Amino acid sequence: MLCQIITIWCNLRNDISLMSHFNFCFHNTNTEILHHCSSNETDWIFYGKELNKRTFINYQKKLDIKLVIINFWTIDKYKVVSIKGLITETAISLAYKLGWDVAPLINIPDLKKPGLLILDMDSTAIQIECIDEIAKIAYRNNFVKKITKSAMKGEIDFVRSLKNRVEMLKGVKESVLKQVLDTLPLTSGLIELVENLKLFNWEVAIISSGFKYYASYLEKKLNLVESIANDLEIEDGQLTGKLVGKIVDSKYKLNSLKKISNKLNIALEQTIAIGDGYNDLLMIKSAGLGIAYKANYYVNKQVIFKIINSDLMGVFCILSSTIY
Repeated sequence: MLCQIITIWCNLRNDISLMSHFNFCFHNTNTEILHHCSSNETDWIFYGKELNKRTFINYQKKLDIKLVIINFWTIDKYKVVSIKGLITETAISLAYKLGWDVAPLINIPDLKKPGLLILDMDSTAIQIECIDEIAKIAYRNNFVKKITKSAMKGEIDFVRSLKNRVEMLKGVKESVLKQVLDTLPLTSGLIELVENLKLFNWEVAIISSGFKYYASYLEKKLNLVESIANDLEIEDGQLTGKLVGKIVDSKYKLNSLKKISNKLNIALEQTIAIGDGYNDLLMIKSAGLGIAYKANYYVNKQVIFKIINSDLMGVFCILSSTIY
C-alpha cells in the first residue's frame, strides 16, 4: 500500500524547524550563492538510503556551506530532503560519493495528474544486456559484448552495430532465448515503481532497442500499456541472424514516445523517459523529464537528471517532490 511507503505529507508541520522528529540539520535563511543549472535559484532534492542527520552534517562541514532544508519525507527505503539554494558541481559529486542522488526541481511532471513513464529495457528495466547473455551461452560473447559497449557510448552507428551483432547469433537455438528469460534479472525497484505509479493513474511502457521476446514478457508481467522492441527472425527453431521489421533506433524510440503519449492523450510535459544508452538520448531529451539511469560518462554529460546510486524507485523519489 502506498501509505506504507510514503510518509503522510499532509500531517507534517509547516515550520519544519519545530518538528521534534526532524532528523536533519536546519540552518537559518542565509543561503550561500552557489553554482546552479539555471539563472534562477533552484530547489533541489537529495535522496539516499544513508541520508541522515550525521551524514548530512558531515556533508555540509566538508563543503563549508549552509543549506536551508524545506521539507523531508520517506519513499520506501529512501530518505528524501528538499533544499533551497544553489548547488556546486563539487557538492553534487560529493553527494554521489556518499551514495546519494541529487535532482534539481525544475520541470518535474505532476504526480497527481495522469502521466506516462517510458523505460528502456536492457540495463534499465532489467540488469543485463540480453544480446550479450545470448551470445555468452552460445560462446560468441567476446565479439558481441565489445560491439555493445561501443554502441552504448555512441562510438559506432547503432543500427549497423545491432545488425552485426545479430548476424553473429545466426544458428543459435531458440531455446537459448528461453534460458536467458528463465533467469531474467529485473532491476531493483522496478516492480515497486510500476505499482506506485499505477496508484496515481500513470501508465508505463517499454521502448527498447533490445528484443521483443523479452519486452513482451515484461509487458505481461507488469501489465504495461505497451512494449516496443526488435523482432528476431526465427526459422526451424534457430535464429537466422536477421531482424524482422523496422529497427528500433533512437529516432524510432522518440517517435514511439510521442505516439504512445498522443494515443493516451497525455501531454509530453507529463512524460518521463529513462535509459542508459546513447540511443536513448533523443527520447530522454524530448520527454517532460529525461533521466539517465546508471549510464556511462558519454550519456551522463548530456543529461541534467541522473540516477547514479539509487534503484528505479529513485524515479518516484523525484516525482514525489510534486506532492510534498
